Amino acid sequence: AMGGAPAAPKPKSAVEQLKGSSMVIDEEVLSHVERAEALKLKGNTHFKAAEYEAAIGEYEQGCALAEEAIRELSGVDEKARPHRPAARDRAPPRCFRGLARGTSSHRA
Repeated sequence: AMGGAPAAPKPKSAVEQLKGSSMVIDEEVLSHVERAEALKLKGNTHFKAAEYEAAIGEYEQGCALAEEAIRELSGVDEKARPHRPAARDRAPPRCFRGLARGTSSHRA
């Protein structure tokens, strides 16, 4: 823009952000996100044209794909976490060990 502030850089798409992340993202997840973004843009076009029912349909389809991608990404996250024993199988923290035996380390 002449005389004005420089244009802000275009924000990265969700697909670009995922591809640039350190996580290994399955191609199916990337496909869901890409299709969800395309549906959002189509929905925006319908919305600007006051075609609200059509916009809602596009948004709903996009949301369904985004939710599927989130479920897939959550599964990747769960697989990446180190295994931790269930709370009942772990030793209590040191400050609670006396309480577990019915005694207390505090003196009155």
